[in-house]
Amino acid sequence: MAAALGGHDRGPRPEYPLRPLAPRPHRGDPPARPTSGQGDRARQAHRPRRRAPPAGRARARTPERACAVEINLDPLLETARDAGALQVKAVSTFPAAKEDIALVVDETTTAAEVEALVRQAAGDLAEEVRLFDVFRGPQLGEGKKSLAFSLVLRAPDRTLTAEETAGVRKRVVKRAAKLLGAELRS
Repeated sequence: MAAALGGHDRGPRPEYPLRPLAPRPHRGDPPARPTSGQGDRARQAHRPRRRAPPAGRARARTPERACAVEINLDPLLETARDAGALQVKAVSTFPAAKEDIALVVDETTTAAEVEALVRQAAGDLAEEVRLFDVFRGPQLGEGKKSLAFSLVLRAPDRTLTAEETAGVRKRVVKRAAKLLGAELRS
């Protein structure tokens, strides 16, 4: 995969996608011991690193306290591709509209049921639906709870108007009342 992206294929891949770069030996350092086995590799990866000598930092134009890491994303990308989880959609350049809706439902109604209903009622405009508060109290009545959801609404081709955002809110409240017996918390 690295060769396909314009990189160089460096042979067999390490077992883990993240691997710290080994420092280059300095003049006067003892020769490096050959390592064998996974245990040695793990010990090497966690041994303290020395700072690069000033001449080396000047050549590389790096600050005194710099760090470098090589990240091999191939295993991660291959796993995502094999799982079919790599789905990308275009990023909208239009602004998002935010709405908070608190619905009073029966204690037996789950947040997942209400969230699914909110997503369905909001339709394609719902970019994100997130539960941010669960409230129980005597003012709601016995066996009732309030679930508050934050909605991020966005159209891919236009800026949403206040009327469109209010329409989504009304649809959510109407559908929740019809299917779950919910009411808007005031």
